[in-house]
Amino acid sequence: MSLYRTVLAEGQHDDLCAYLHHELLRAQWPVMRILVSRAIREVWEARFPQLHPPASEISPHRDGEQGACDRR
Repeated sequence: MSLYRTVLAEGQHDDLCAYLHHELLRAQWPVMRILVSRAIREVWEARFPQLHPPASEISPHRDGEQGACDRR
């Protein structure tokens, strides 16, 4: 997980090809997506829609944000 997190955040194209396996990344994405920054998560999910989880699996309070009902 640490290697994948580092490669996702800092890797160059050749690093992505050398160190990431698409099936393993897809299988581990539900965990990986909370270990990387929002910017990295959004870029990867925009480029690879198969990584984006169904809406029912996304927490309404990602990254410590308040939900619309929690704001006063």
